[in-house]
Amino acid sequence: MLLLTLINLLSVRVLLKGLGTEDYGIYNAVAGLVCTATFIVTVLADGMQRFYSISLAEKDKQKTQRLFSASIYIVLALALLLTLVFESFGTWFLNTFLTIPANRLPASNIVFQLSFFSFIIQIIQIPFMATVFANEKMGWYALFSTFECLLRFTFALLIGCVAMDNMVFYATGYFITSLLVFSLYLSVVLKNHPECRLTKHIGKDTYKSMLSFSGWTALGATANMGLFQGSTLLLNIFFGPVLNVVFAIALQVYNAFTSLCNNIVTAFKPAMIKSYASGDYNYLQTLFMIGNKAIFALVALVAVPLCIEMPWVLSVWLDDVPQETPLFCRLMMLLVLCLSLNSPITIIVQATGKVKHYHLFVDSIMLMCVPVSLFVFLFGGRSHYIMFTMILLSVLAHITRLFYLKRIFPPISITHYVHRFLLRAAVVIGIAFIVTGLVHRMTGDTLFGKSIVVVCSTAVISLLTLSLILDSQERGYIIQMVKSFKSPTHGI
Repeated sequence: MLLLTLINLLSVRVLLKGLGTEDYGIYNAVAGLVCTATFIVTVLADGMQRFYSISLAEKDKQKTQRLFSASIYIVLALALLLTLVFESFGTWFLNTFLTIPANRLPASNIVFQLSFFSFIIQIIQIPFMATVFANEKMGWYALFSTFECLLRFTFALLIGCVAMDNMVFYATGYFITSLLVFSLYLSVVLKNHPECRLTKHIGKDTYKSMLSFSGWTALGATANMGLFQGSTLLLNIFFGPVLNVVFAIALQVYNAFTSLCNNIVTAFKPAMIKSYASGDYNYLQTLFMIGNKAIFALVALVAVPLCIEMPWVLSVWLDDVPQETPLFCRLMMLLVLCLSLNSPITIIVQATGKVKHYHLFVDSIMLMCVPVSLFVFLFGGRSHYIMFTMILLSVLAHITRLFYLKRIFPPISITHYVHRFLLRAAVVIGIAFIVTGLVHRMTGDTLFGKSIVVVCSTAVISLLTLSLILDSQERGYIIQMVKSFKSPTHGI
């Protein structure tokens, strides 16, 4: 999965080179219209996986069939609704408000249609992907994700090699990739899960519970989207378009790290929900601690050497690097670490079903970023202060999450979490930065020196994590989890 993250980052450079600056900007603006609704995919997938996992823990195949059928009808209805909205409002907005050269409007409209129908395929794919996750078949997920990433990267490399408009060619490749990945999920689920068949006997309560849960989860996703979109707007108003470029590059780093962390969360989530549903709270607490430690170790392994060598990495990744980009990217990685540790808490909250007050409390804190940053900028604050605001509020939100988790799930121990994980993680990250920074100064600016920094950082973090953070039981579980990723047929 680390390789896929690197390929996704490299794709930015390849696309920018293949499409050119103008077409790359147009493509992102047009596809961005569709992206305003992509949070729906995450929300529905989380909700459906939660209900599937609980029904599997209860070993109720009829309930699973009702949930699967309800999920299919929900996504089909949603797809129809979104089609009506985007084919009317979206097309009008594209041709009326977006600043696109007249000679690129025809291609832009084709890209919009292809991007939208790629999104619709992802919507319809949700029940099948949720089934794979709920049954803990992570090998299939890893295989399909690899196929998707490599195929999209291949289409990016082929830009200019086909007698076709470059934007339209890449959008067509994206659509074909989405269609093929959906076909893979569809075939695997229908072949291996006989309970995943349509039935008319569903009941209103099933629809009500699924839509209510997803509705409150959508509040969190909307707040997250508003956090970054609002920050983009503030930076544009106070510091101009150059800072928008800096923030956009930092967001690419954020997306890459988030994707990496989500792979860990995906591996642990079904087992955590099932253990809660079956009443095995000791196992749930074990998974909770292992999940936090695995996320921390993964982020630290990549973030520490990347922070140290950020200016060099950016110069290799991009041709023209704005001055404040390294600082924004470093702060964004710290923000990723803070936000990624929320996921194990959120999983337990979702397992309990008590998500209403959780999202109201936490999302209210995160939405304060925009007004607080506005206040700071009005009194002369520098551009990167917005990142400090995000980080401080994310820490406050994390503390709130912990106390809310303790309230609805009393077996969890905040003291144990702080002593056995947070304090030790802080020690590990501090030692890793000191040692890696010293090695960086001694080895100089050569490629060999960069390699030594990566090796040294990896060795220090790995040894300290294994000896100081993980116990023997946790090490054994992680090894077992890695093996399940290697085998696509695991669990079938």
